[in-house]
Amino acid sequence: MFVLLKPWKESKVVGNKTVWAKCRGLPLSLWTVGCFRKVLHKVGTLVDVDEVTLNWERVKYARLKVRTAVASKVHICEEVWINERVYQISVVEESSYLECGPPYRWYKEDDFSYVSSAMETKVANNIQSDDAG
Repeated sequence: MFVLLKPWKESKVVGNKTVWAKCRGLPLSLWTVGCFRKVLHKVGTLVDVDEVTLNWERVKYARLKVRTAVASKVHICEEVWINERVYQISVVEESSYLECGPPYRWYKEDDFSYVSSAMETKVANNIQSDDAG
């Protein structure tokens, strides 16, 4: 039960979030905590490095936990000079919609009506069978 309700204020929002991000393009010789911190400094701070990354069990990308502002996305894509060589470094926050990639398809609400009604029927049937047993 609520004792008191107050109008929403922007100042009451939590300022940070912690997310996992994938870092690609950084040479393996630079896979160090210090280097990861330098790469992430524009978007947030390094909180942790995935155990699989630390053990070099997967070298396709480094998985990093990043603290960043709630309203921002972790997204870096830039060319960096390291020892007289250019590397394309990217850091992207993990999320399902970024993994899907193109081609994109826009849906109308009608596209989901069949799925929705089928799901409702399935749920209703499960509830009825649970009540009977």
